[in-house]
Amino acid sequence: MKPKLGRFTNTFSAEYEQVLVDHIKDLSNRCMPLMKKEFLKLAYDLAEVMKIPHRFNKEKASAGKHFYYDFMKRHSDISLRAPESSSMMRAVGFNKPQVDLFYDNLEKLMKQYKFTPSRIYNCDETGVSCVHKHQKVLAPKAIRQVGKLTSAERGKNITVLFCMSANGHFIPPFFVFPRQRMNERLMMNAPDESIGVAQPKGENHIHLMSSPPHTTHKLQPLDRTFMKPFKDAYNQQCDLWMRINAGCRITDYDIAGLVKEAFIKVARLDIAVSGFKCTGIHPFDRHLFSDLDYLPADMTNIPPEQTETASNALNNEQAVVVSNLITKEQMKESEQSNSDPITTSPKPSTSSAPDLVQIIHNLSPLPDAAKTNSISKKKE
Repeated sequence: MKPKLGRFTNTFSAEYEQVLVDHIKDLSNRCMPLMKKEFLKLAYDLAEVMKIPHRFNKEKASAGKHFYYDFMKRHSDISLRAPESSSMMRAVGFNKPQVDLFYDNLEKLMKQYKFTPSRIYNCDETGVSCVHKHQKVLAPKAIRQVGKLTSAERGKNITVLFCMSANGHFIPPFFVFPRQRMNERLMMNAPDESIGVAQPKGENHIHLMSSPPHTTHKLQPLDRTFMKPFKDAYNQQCDLWMRINAGCRITDYDIAGLVKEAFIKVARLDIAVSGFKCTGIHPFDRHLFSDLDYLPADMTNIPPEQTETASNALNNEQAVVVSNLITKEQMKESEQSNSDPITTSPKPSTSSAPDLVQIIHNLSPLPDAAKTNSISKKKE
């Protein structure tokens, strides 16, 4: 009999650890990942329930750091990461029935009007401010806090509307200034042929192809490939402006020129083409997203919020614009499609017995809002 190697003795078999790994991935795909403390608590509870000999801390009811580091070394596909905030409404909105409805409507328009890539546009607005966000900088290690100048502590947003086509054509930006009267000086150094107004303005002779609410992070080309590079380029231009104009602050009259420099850098053909491709709009691909992409929606099981608007018709030059609106016809079809079952994720693909997977789910349940609501109603 070989002597045990202290902390290097594995508490769980490879089979048990694989079930833990699958559970971690499943929760992460549902936008509800485990924290480190939760994982160590789950490992302790599993060992206790399965009556597996262990050296975990019984007072804290948690596995220790040695188990954690050894586990992470054996499973390099898992790492401790800082999550990005994802709103509940985005998790609810991006579900299979809603996405299928979007592609159904898009397919009908494409078949009816035979749109070429030059007539497929996506428009979206963003806010730019006189108070920009800083990029990472070089500074001495000995300094505990690194400062960098901005124009003010707080600034107001100027809305900029961007529009690009599936073949890489960008329409000059449209500026909306939060003020009662327009001043021509506000458009100094603006991109050529761009327009600035002091109030919103409508669009004519355009087919508005609407996307479901809270799905732009997946279905809007500008959100997927343009907005982040533009914001980064804009902040860089603001940093450069502050350095060149020492002692001055950025005002509303400088915004248009800063947007122009950032727009020139980012408005590239490859960015536009990639945006339409990765959303499945052009080339048309309704099967772009897999069941894995819809797991956050399965977590809530809450019907998505509907917004009612009217769609515009056109008789002359035909074009289609993907925007963040929804029509009455889509609402009716959406209500019917919401009754369809949403595809759930497959069970962990391991050789472990089903009862082991069930025990893991009992110790660390998969989030399900519908089940929680039904339990609370029974208690009432």
